[in-house]
Amino acid sequence: MKKILLICGLILQLVASSDVPSWYPKANDPSIISYGDGATLNDAVNKAFDEVKKTLYDKGFIENLSKIDINDLDIVKQEIYKDQYFIKTAYNTSDIVTQISEVNLSVSYPLETNKYLLATPLMQDLNSTFGFYPNITIDGKYLVLDNNKYLIKHYEFEKLLASYNDDNITVDVPLDLNVSKKYFISVSTAEQGYMTLLQVYNNTDVKVLFENKKLSVDKEVIFPNFKLSDGLVIDENYQASKLETIAVLCPNREDFSEFDNIFFSVNSKPYMLGELINHTSNCKFTSVITEIKK
Repeated sequence: MKKILLICGLILQLVASSDVPSWYPKANDPSIISYGDGATLNDAVNKAFDEVKKTLYDKGFIENLSKIDINDLDIVKQEIYKDQYFIKTAYNTSDIVTQISEVNLSVSYPLETNKYLLATPLMQDLNSTFGFYPNITIDGKYLVLDNNKYLIKHYEFEKLLASYNDDNITVDVPLDLNVSKKYFISVSTAEQGYMTLLQVYNNTDVKVLFENKKLSVDKEVIFPNFKLSDGLVIDENYQASKLETIAVLCPNREDFSEFDNIFFSVNSKPYMLGELINHTSNCKFTSVITEIKK
């Protein structure tokens, strides 16, 4: 009797699963598809964003609704038609580790060797899921794994901020920092090389404080210079709650001109962390995470 009931249940499941075409979204599909149009691309994205937020509210995804950022939309298709922008976007309600856990990887998959990525909380989560460190790359706001791209949501970006200590590089920076409070950063190294000091914020901004400063052994650098500045300060309106200070020591000069320079920038360049990771793969670094308090 139990076997008959089990078979009937399986038949009902198969029938239910065939109630809609294969391309039609299932009831438990974590992706929300939305559309937008407007005179500009921003207008179209804002319209699609409003549609996603409405869908999240209607479906009861309150946690997603409280954390979603407009940059979390993945524009999968766009077209300009009769001077109007038309877009199709996707938003995945699952977190990035859950999405990646659906990939069938084995321990024979190439293992990650980049020291920075290995120190990130995201990589620790992936190791807990797979039992090893899968080889990933960061491309803009996407994580790339096994030829698949996964959008890194705005709130998940801080999982790419890492605390890492190289015995040859010492960085002294406040671990807690109130906005509008001035501070200085001290950097020293136990070996000679070219030092670049950067900061990465959990709002995805990457800023260069100084680059390619030639340092000798045990030479300490205070930034900014006491004689020229009262210190660094974070504006109270700046939208970030964490920052990572990275001191990078390279054997040769490296070109960091593509990154946002704190003194000469007009607009910040978001999602440059992947470029930074690739850029410094042959260099040593120490990184420290600071909590920003308002």
